[in-house]
Amino acid sequence: MREGRTEKARTALIVDGSEPIRILLTAFLSRAGFAVDWAEDIDSALSKLRCYDFDVVVMDPACSRDGDGIGRLGSALPDILARTVVIASPPYAAKPKAVHSVLDKPFELDSLLAAALECSRSRDLHQT
Repeated sequence: MREGRTEKARTALIVDGSEPIRILLTAFLSRAGFAVDWAEDIDSALSKLRCYDFDVVVMDPACSRDGDGIGRLGSALPDILARTVVIASPPYAAKPKAVHSVLDKPFELDSLLAAALECSRSRDLHQT
């Protein structure tokens, strides 16, 4: 984990090929109380997701060479999709099956935080 790791912190994985976007989202979610890690592509993300149990995954679906990061994530770790917030450039208008939500770029950071918190709270309810 890169930022803000504490025992009870909510956790997020940012998956985006753009370093400035990863830096921005890491800083924003860290300030909101999340322990944040990141991956620049789907292969790195899958490796981290197999090792760590993140509360939310924030993902650009174009983070894989074939442009199907969500499909690859769903094939490898289908349970993670319910905790995935997709951040995408239009025309990625259709919500991929089983993901938590889709935010079209440009999006409001408050919308991202609301979705991330909802994923985390929902997960808390299912674990108790």
